[in-house]
Amino acid sequence: MYPSRPLPDRSSALSRASALFGAVILGGVIALSAALVSASPASAASTAPARVTPEGETLFAVSCDWSGTMSGLQVLALNGATGSGVAIGAPGSPIYFCAIASSWDRSAESCRIYTMARGADERPALLRTDLISGASTLVTRLTLNGQEEWFDSFTIDGSGAAWTTLNGAIYSVDLTSGEVALASTPDTGGLFDLTWSSHDNEFYAHDVTTVYRVDVSTGSTTSLGPVTLQGGEQVMMQGMAIDSSGAFWFSRLTPGNYESTSDWVRQLVSASPDLTQAEVVGDFRSAAGRVGVIAMLPLPEQADCGSELPTLALQEPTPTSTPAALAATGASDPLPIVVLAIGTAVAGAALIGAARLRSRRR
Repeated sequence: MYPSRPLPDRSSALSRASALFGAVILGGVIALSAALVSASPASAASTAPARVTPEGETLFAVSCDWSGTMSGLQVLALNGATGSGVAIGAPGSPIYFCAIASSWDRSAESCRIYTMARGADERPALLRTDLISGASTLVTRLTLNGQEEWFDSFTIDGSGAAWTTLNGAIYSVDLTSGEVALASTPDTGGLFDLTWSSHDNEFYAHDVTTVYRVDVSTGSTTSLGPVTLQGGEQVMMQGMAIDSSGAFWFSRLTPGNYESTSDWVRQLVSASPDLTQAEVVGDFRSAAGRVGVIAMLPLPEQADCGSELPTLALQEPTPTSTPAALAATGASDPLPIVVLAIGTAVAGAALIGAARLRSRRR
């Protein structure tokens, strides 16, 4: 004979079920809150490195080959998220094998892309680069007082005025004749990669380790500071571009492989507009392998020249459900957490319903 079983305490069973339901619902609410918070952009996202150019803007590059083969200039359209590139056309004449800078004449009626490039024994000259075919043709040679020199940067501002640097001094450039004239001598010597920014209509340059805002008329400079990667490593800059959001893009030679030019690896570095955050995006690459790059050019879509630009699917947005896309805004994928929260709430409702039903039957 089995011992008699005491009657269940309906009120206590219902209380336990209610408590369980409350705990489950609370967990669901917490999970749902976490989902909503994680779906919101992080506060640091506004100062994070760009990694990709603004919508409608493509980061172009023209090669600089010091590998020993000194192959001709190769135009690339870069994917800022990886540093990889799609080659446009075949490499051109090997007379000019290293592009030092590229710039766009915004004042022209069509897209005129100028590239300043040099050869093994050829001092830098101005070339016209076709971004559809990838071909670069000579426009004019740069001369100072009738002599060709080793100019080391080139940029065109929003009004169509062109500028170059030589031995730290800033010169204006006549785009037709190639003649240059002294404009100013900066109070900070040894500046390279003079670059005009469409973001704020200012000029910037660097001395390899520090970025400066530059007044080309007076030569006065304002230090923005060095570019430092997470962990404290300082970027030694060899190329610079600024996109329309004000974000910086740098080329750098990977540390530790300087012995042979054939081993040189150049990397794409992205930095926030205030330079407080920077990261290595990746090696410059094309389908054929690594590519040396110093000259970069962020080029936006424009109504008056859009038909002249190649249509490349390099800046297609990543689906918003992927971590990579959400990382750009400081968010994580909220879908699994939302589903978990809803599922948890439903399960809690089922538990309390079952407990009440058993209570009535007993």
